[in-house]
Amino acid sequence: LQAVKLDQDGRETEEVLDLANLQAALLESRRVVLEAPAGRGKTTTLVHLAERFRTQDAIAFLVDLPAWITSHSEILEFIASMPQFRSRGMHSGDLAQLYETVPCSFLLNGWNEVSESYSEVAVQMLANLERHFPKAGIIVATRTDHIRPPLPGSFRAKLLTLSRRQRAEYLQQTLASRTDELGVQLDNDRVLDDLTRTPLILAEVVSIFLAG
Repeated sequence: LQAVKLDQDGRETEEVLDLANLQAALLESRRVVLEAPAGRGKTTTLVHLAERFRTQDAIAFLVDLPAWITSHSEILEFIASMPQFRSRGMHSGDLAQLYETVPCSFLLNGWNEVSESYSEVAVQMLANLERHFPKAGIIVATRTDHIRPPLPGSFRAKLLTLSRRQRAEYLQQTLASRTDELGVQLDNDRVLDDLTRTPLILAEVVSIFLAG
């Protein structure tokens, strides 16, 4: 997946970013707002980013933002409460030590899903995160046209739709010998061609195809 950088007025620029560009920005302690309509691939992008960090001497924490906000917990306490960390006997103090020794980034997913009743709390908790972890990279994913997360110094990027080449690669990976059977249908139907440029819908169409 790729994203196009937006200017201060929300207009698309000519700068296209891939996962490597986004990861580099986070390793430079940048702040990023990642925007996209529903199903375009925000969560997928954050997951892929987290996986890229595993291959480097760095750590990325993928956080369900609404769950964190409603917990009223400090961010490291919330992360340490996850089963993956509790099963290893890790505490917030251990995570704080990691932050001091290796590059860390916070990948926050679902800003648009924070309820209105928690909006003020969300703004304050995000401000605290930005202030208390100046060395960390921070990316917040949200739907397009939602109220923009208050992240000082951030740049905005909007996920692009899939190209035909990217769609063909996905079909090859998932359908193998049956790739052309579905690919021709998608290429020759204007509505399906447009709909399946969205990753979530493409995955559903492939599932329907496989089910006969």
